[in-house]
Amino acid sequence: MRERIGRHIYGEKWASDIKRALRQHQLLQRPAHIISANLHSVMNILYARPALAEVFPEGKSIYELALLLRESQNEALQTRVRKFAEAHGMLALPDQSGTNLNVQIFDTALLPFAQLAPELQLDPAYLKKEKPVLIVMDYAFGEQAYETMDELLKPLKTEQQEWPMPVVSISVMGKAGILEGDKGDIMIPTAHVFEGTADNYPLTMLLLKLILRMKA
Repeated sequence: MRERIGRHIYGEKWASDIKRALRQHQLLQRPAHIISANLHSVMNILYARPALAEVFPEGKSIYELALLLRESQNEALQTRVRKFAEAHGMLALPDQSGTNLNVQIFDTALLPFAQLAPELQLDPAYLKKEKPVLIVMDYAFGEQAYETMDELLKPLKTEQQEWPMPVVSISVMGKAGILEGDKGDIMIPTAHVFEGTADNYPLTMLLLKLILRMKA
């Protein structure tokens, strides 16, 4: 019981910190996309190429830069990317709640569009018009993931007003263990397991095909 209550309390404080930061930076009414991922992932995808343009004037792909930045001896390059990101729309929110889930908020309206990697194939006109916000949270698992996401999706309430969370999408990147397959493969689940309960829901291939067809 203490574990369940504790997670809920920590998750509420964690989510409130994020919502207050969004409001403080006038981002709370923008379309929001929540991403669960390693914190270096989205940051490197968006900022590594422009941040390291002087170091690699010949240009490198996102994949090549990711391989370089993962090496411990390239800590100076990692620092350079982070500082560039913080100067071009990234807000880092170290956890103060006890969840150990750090967060990054990206204001896409401040991206250096002309310098971004061509592989991204972004639409600058759309981004400047819609100004979506990316909320990248470090990985949560099991019941903690449920509690934190449940709290994050609730409106921000004050004594004077209530602001709904304008969430457009939720994505989970990586962090899945498989016995077969290669990096970058798309893994389709065969069941949804509601941790701690007997509510397990097998997904038949017919249902999976229907879901994929609807998304297409």
